[in-house]
Amino acid sequence: MRRLALRVLVVLVLVLVPLCANSVHADSRSRRTDAVQFNAQGNAASVAAAAFEASRVADGGTSGRGGSRRSGPPAPDPLGDYKSLRALAQEIWQAYVAGLPECQGPLAVTNPVCQFPETGVPLAAAPSRESVAAIARQAALSMTLPDPDIKVGPEPERNEWDMAVVGYPLWLWTTTPSTMSSSLSESGITLTLDASRRGVVYDMGDGKQVECTTSTPWTPAVKPAAPSPDCGYTYAWPSLPKGSYTVTALSVWDVQWSALGYSGTVEVRTSASRQLPVGELQAVVLADDNG
Repeated sequence: MRRLALRVLVVLVLVLVPLCANSVHADSRSRRTDAVQFNAQGNAASVAAAAFEASRVADGGTSGRGGSRRSGPPAPDPLGDYKSLRALAQEIWQAYVAGLPECQGPLAVTNPVCQFPETGVPLAAAPSRESVAAIARQAALSMTLPDPDIKVGPEPERNEWDMAVVGYPLWLWTTTPSTMSSSLSESGITLTLDASRRGVVYDMGDGKQVECTTSTPWTPAVKPAAPSPDCGYTYAWPSLPKGSYTVTALSVWDVQWSALGYSGTVEVRTSASRQLPVGELQAVVLADDNG
């Protein structure tokens, strides 16, 4: 309601002041009213042309037909008051829209809400794909995507040695969602973002990596020493007694964006780490007491 009232006030200023100016200076232009055409809503080009022609008429000149100019002091600009108030109205409007969130950023020039309410003033050209893509990239990178929670099965806590064992197959997976969607306004435009996890890369801490596009969680029902069908790893060397391996998972996301008829894809990565102790079991042969 406040915004509508301000627009009405600005338009009234633009409409009524030139009409008053036209009435005050009517005597000086009584024979040439056809030479002065006011744009009641303030088209900049029409106002400038009208001001020039009105000055010529008021000063005794002609409109392109030749003739002499009257001597003496120049006549006042019949549009002077209008120009001053129009400039004031623009200043008031600019101060008002400066406080509107939708009028912030480089793309605000395309938002009709942010435009000065006058006829004949074209909106700025639509933003290029490059400018929209740059904003979409920042929005995608700011999207809250989950870090991978690294799951290993069977967990070391399940055995009496409290460690993973060299040569024993481990299953790898993550339980975080694999898709997310978001819609937001940025720099005066509305962006739609759809993220899908392309895969997870596991750095196992021993110099080896495992790339997985799918993964299957381990359960106690799995047959002992059975390898994972799609995402697993078997250590060849222990980390103990020196310490644990640092396992790092890197989730790779494809964020599809769309806005203003444009679309594209931004790659986003998230990561997390955990410690995994890996030991080696050795067989001990016990001597028979009988020999």
